[in-house]
Amino acid sequence: MSRGRNHRMELYFESESIGEMDELLQKEGVEFLHGIVEQPWGQRVLRFYDPDGHVVELGETMESVVKRFHGQGLADEEIVRRTSMPLEFVSTNRSRA
Repeated sequence: MSRGRNHRMELYFESESIGEMDELLQKEGVEFLHGIVEQPWGQRVLRFYDPDGHVVELGETMESVVKRFHGQGLADEEIVRRTSMPLEFVSTNRSRA
């Protein structure tokens, strides 16, 4: 049971499988601030409360964002523009996609 909500700080974690984590958290009955949303730079995130009422944000790794965009057929230059990630980072993660 939550001891009250504390919005003065936020814990942040990353996952390469945010969809699976979302499903797991829902099954566990976690109280969400919001489900998965896509930030302007393309990263998908969700926020929920921990048992003490603190805000926790879970975001997909930027490597995962780049791989997802490559999978959608975006060119490296478009991914750089959308994510603000360096071209070297985008190109490196393309080879891992």
